[in-house]
Amino acid sequence: MKVDRVLMSLNNNSKYAGFWNAFSKVWKNKYNVLPTLIFLGSQKELRSLDLSEDYGEIYRFNEVPDVIVKRELDWSVTWVLYYATSLFPDDVCMTTGIDQLLLSSDYFDWISDIKEDKYVIGFADAYKNYNTNSLGYSPAKLGFFFPTSHHAAKGKTFCEAYKFEKTWEEEARKVFKNRADHPVLKRQKCWGLDETYSSTMLANWDTDKIVRINKFWTHIKPRRIERPHMVYEIDKLKNGEYFELHSSRPYKQFKKEIDELLKHLG
Repeated sequence: MKVDRVLMSLNNNSKYAGFWNAFSKVWKNKYNVLPTLIFLGSQKELRSLDLSEDYGEIYRFNEVPDVIVKRELDWSVTWVLYYATSLFPDDVCMTTGIDQLLLSSDYFDWISDIKEDKYVIGFADAYKNYNTNSLGYSPAKLGFFFPTSHHAAKGKTFCEAYKFEKTWEEEARKVFKNRADHPVLKRQKCWGLDETYSSTMLANWDTDKIVRINKFWTHIKPRRIERPHMVYEIDKLKNGEYFELHSSRPYKQFKKEIDELLKHLG
């Protein structure tokens, strides 16, 4: 499996907006994948953010007001990331947070021998140390609860797994109805609905097509540069010894530190 596009999502939120211009250049130039931003909001809002398409592509979807519970933590901004894979049926799409950036090619190497009709869950064991009380969620099947980032599959495989509706508006309302199955989401203003819904759909899908990468606690977490301090050694960064940046935010506030880190990427 070779990733064609890395998808990230954004609404009109200044905490996250600045990452696109900085990170899209790295995704394109260092990893030769096509950064693809899914923007949820109006054309006016999109223009106001001054987002560049020099290194990637930007696609806009309208907000669905009746599914937004808390705008600054809007679950639909993350679900549109899944839905947008339907635009690219023959491209292998990888999901990620807009404030996350791979610092080595390890992920791509791990999945390189996987057939392109599979569905890869890159952080498959990330929640293994959690339980129902800490997650606030009872998986449809034991072991089926996954973060949203680092899923990879062809767009048509995402469509097969999630049975997307014909329009984004229909899809958002369909998923929103599922919040009743997970009462804890009410306390969280529905934040996390993307993960609970995705995990449930995967648990009820063709699990022979699912490939789990169980390296989060052994190979990923120990090699992550984490916010808020983003501590790292320059030589290790240059040598690709770090897996990923989970950046401090907002970008504007930490621009100097983030740009300095990016300057040293090998």
